[in-house]
Amino acid sequence: MNKNSPPDLTARRDACSGCSACTAICPQGAIAMKPDEEGFFCPVIDAEKCVRCGLCLKVCAFKADQAQRAECSEYTERAEGCSESKKFPQAFAVKHANAHIREMSQSGGLFTLISDPVLERGGVVYGAGFSGDLSVSHRRAASKEERDALRGSKYVQSDMGDAFRSVREDLKQGREVLFTGTPCQCAGLRRFLELSRTDMSGLCLLDLICHGTPTPRLWKEYLNWQEARNGQKIVQASFRDKRRFGWRSHVETLTFADGTSLSDRIYTTIFYMHTALRPSCHACPYTTPHRCSDISMGDFWGLEKALPDFADNLGVSAALVHSEKGAKLFGEARSRMEVIPCSVQNCLQPPLRHPTQVSRRREAFWRDFNRGGIELVYRHYVIPALVRQKVKLSLVHPLVAALRTVEPLARLEKKIRQK
Repeated sequence: MNKNSPPDLTARRDACSGCSACTAICPQGAIAMKPDEEGFFCPVIDAEKCVRCGLCLKVCAFKADQAQRAECSEYTERAEGCSESKKFPQAFAVKHANAHIREMSQSGGLFTLISDPVLERGGVVYGAGFSGDLSVSHRRAASKEERDALRGSKYVQSDMGDAFRSVREDLKQGREVLFTGTPCQCAGLRRFLELSRTDMSGLCLLDLICHGTPTPRLWKEYLNWQEARNGQKIVQASFRDKRRFGWRSHVETLTFADGTSLSDRIYTTIFYMHTALRPSCHACPYTTPHRCSDISMGDFWGLEKALPDFADNLGVSAALVHSEKGAKLFGEARSRMEVIPCSVQNCLQPPLRHPTQVSRRREAFWRDFNRGGIELVYRHYVIPALVRQKVKLSLVHPLVAALRTVEPLARLEKKIRQK
């Protein structure tokens, strides 16, 4: 790089997670997060404003953690203290004691459980929520009502906006902060605050057991496509409609302006094909149970084998506690939860073992998407995938395959397998 040129922050697409730490740290306001050709948020430097201070390179936790993981095959220790001692991480299966709250949550209600004590002490919570146009962005919540709007999975990358600087200001004002995000967002925030010399004693990081983040462009064009097909504006969306189809289902539901709704697996199918995830997700250094957050949370997939008596179709959360601070906050919430300690091995679903594998059809997918949009992708990718899935499930049991997302049929499936 020419010393008179600004840094190239996106020379390798798989080495930028889009966390926005470089934008937040820049003292000149020379960096903006803008969508690339696939719609992923990427840092763009204004060469006229850049003073070549190098802070944007120093703050990049993602590249540093990628390099460190490459040097350590087990990746059980982090230079900046991923685990405080051998007693972490601690693993738990968690259900909120209030069934209604669990029904309103995506899995077992862990986000509500952890955030309640923070809000009750006058603290604030950051997480991903829907904006008016159903785009997803990180928002600040100072009340339980505002927090409730941040519940639920978002299968799209969140626009961080000015969240990192807002967290820093809250901490400087002495407020307790719970920040929830993907592992790369949490790592980026931690590094930003370290370089900013901000006291982090009031900060708790709650990261997600993350499968990967699709591009906002795909989500936006999918919504536009569904509005055109149905002749109405979409006013509400659920990426996984647990209330209607149960926790184990992966069905999205869109609600239109006239109150009608549409449930389908189109967007979900694209998500799980791994054709539209951010390139950095396929080289993620945080796909390990040892993380630099205080607590990790996600769906407890595989619970039927690990703790069959605790499993149900209303949702169960997996919690990994990584620090004394996390253990303290988790302990404050225990009176409101049903909880079973378990081994970390019980929780080792794929995102805690290795990065999501890139699809061999990724390049073809993007050529077709750019050529024919969602309609072409729907015909060439989604329909064949759903047909293959239906055929595969029909080989298990025709009745279960048709309705296995409904809880009574899930119980029937269990009985069939026991015979």
